[in-house]
Amino acid sequence: MLRPCGTAQQASCRGAFRRSERFLPVRSGGNDRRAPGIPFAPRNAAHARAVLERATCYINLEIEMLLPAIHGLIRRRILVNFRVDPVVMQRLLPEPFRPVLVDGAALAGICLIRFEQVRYRSLPPWLGMSSENAAHRVAVRWVAPGGEERQGVYIPRRDSGSLLNHLVGGRLFPGEHHRAAFSVVEREGVIDLSMRSLDGEVSVQLQGRPCADLPNTSKFADLQAASDFFERGAVGYSEKAQRDRLDGLRLVTKEWRVEPLTVDHVQSSFFSDRALFPQGSVEFDCALLMRDIEHEWQRLPDLLVEGHVLEQRVGHWPTISLP
Repeated sequence: MLRPCGTAQQASCRGAFRRSERFLPVRSGGNDRRAPGIPFAPRNAAHARAVLERATCYINLEIEMLLPAIHGLIRRRILVNFRVDPVVMQRLLPEPFRPVLVDGAALAGICLIRFEQVRYRSLPPWLGMSSENAAHRVAVRWVAPGGEERQGVYIPRRDSGSLLNHLVGGRLFPGEHHRAAFSVVEREGVIDLSMRSLDGEVSVQLQGRPCADLPNTSKFADLQAASDFFERGAVGYSEKAQRDRLDGLRLVTKEWRVEPLTVDHVQSSFFSDRALFPQGSVEFDCALLMRDIEHEWQRLPDLLVEGHVLEQRVGHWPTISLP
């Protein structure tokens, strides 16, 4: 939604309007009239909206170019993964995404991550912020405009225990976040985590502990195969208020190190929604743990999409549990 500019922003807005004239026909022959104090007089409402949209894009682009990468420490990251019937998964993805298959199954899951020392790189670590976060994600591939195939994750919803993430996510850095309450207890190697969004729509519970191997039922041949798969999925596109486009973000890590996590109990308000996943179309596959990884988040251009399904259902996810 477009918002009126304050006094301090008016000069930038006028400049963006003027630059937009290079891309839009703002003159209408000899009948073009311009009102005092603004760059053009719109011919009609549709023309005005088009120029406003162009101007807003320029303003956003200028802001984004000024923002450096965000640096921090991944203190703990848990990737809880489910294998999904690829036909079912495809129905839930917007264009241009296709599910990435592992041994014939699509992969979706939840990323439960604790950030510390998050800040712009020029700032010292002690000025960084910490937060608990959750992202529901699907491993996807798509064809870029140049024709090359790319791989990453589609993120229909992000949740955060940080009010700051909620307020500035999608504005000062990509990724709009819903507010959530997290409880995390680590004792004698056991991780006990629960999350519930403040709007009451999403919840996750997990209890697990590090182990030596993946489950025998996993679609991944071994730990290295799983590690390589998720390392390739460093690019993520997440939902934003503008439903025709997704926020783009790339995770860059100083090193990549994962270990298997035995899951004693997992409960999610997503993967048992029988309206989304019919009986037998989704099963728990495996979980991975990462600790103490330096990282950067780098902004990517928005990705235009169409045909949303998951984001329309995101508030109605019942639960799945693993005894």
